[in-house]
Amino acid sequence: MLMSCGIAYSKVHLICMKTYLSQLNIAEMRYEKLDLRFSDFVDALDPVNAAAESSPGFIWRLKDDSNNATAIRIFGREDLLVNLSMWASLEDLKSCVMSDIHLNIMRRRQE
Repeated sequence: MLMSCGIAYSKVHLICMKTYLSQLNIAEMRYEKLDLRFSDFVDALDPVNAAAESSPGFIWRLKDDSNNATAIRIFGREDLLVNLSMWASLEDLKSCVMSDIHLNIMRRRQE
């Protein structure tokens, strides 16, 4: 766990706070969410998100009532997807990103 320490006020009080890593990804969709060419990606959301949430070092991810963030609008555009998560360390994030379930869907992103 990364730690960040500093001195507060003019008195010497040592304050230690945990430091986490935030990951942000914004992607432009090639197809509408209901397009059959996009269905494999949509079908993979729940398993990939579940794998991330059960990964060591996972802390939090942005999601709405549907358990993902595909309905969250950014920059007023419906064709953008956002993925925001928080991790205990870079190593934990890398481990999740390099997992088979994540790599299998990412290998297909050019389709």
